[in-house]
Amino acid sequence: MAKFEHFLQDVKSKNSDEFQELNDILQRHSTLSESNAKLKARNAEIQAEVEALAMKITETKSKKNTEKMQLNNDIALKQKQLEEIEESRSKMMSESEIMTKKKLQQTTEHG
Repeated sequence: MAKFEHFLQDVKSKNSDEFQELNDILQRHSTLSESNAKLKARNAEIQAEVEALAMKITETKSKKNTEKMQLNNDIALKQKQLEEIEESRSKMMSESEIMTKKKLQQTTEHG
């Protein structure tokens, strides 16, 4: 106990402008301890919020990547359908040209 009192007397003498009594030192320590405890609790709350947000971001990224893949699959399917339609159209145009030539030829032969 004497060591503790000697330590407090030493702190008081070195910081006489801040501490008038030994009790002032103890009160300051108590205040700082309480503030430190509050800061630690707030830090833990913030860490929990950060972790929750990080998890939410990860889930959202995963969901958006899945949606992106689905959209890319839909685009690929639509492109394939478009190619098939264009190919069919091209065949029909060729057949139409052949029919037109045949009709022109028949008309020319009859004329």
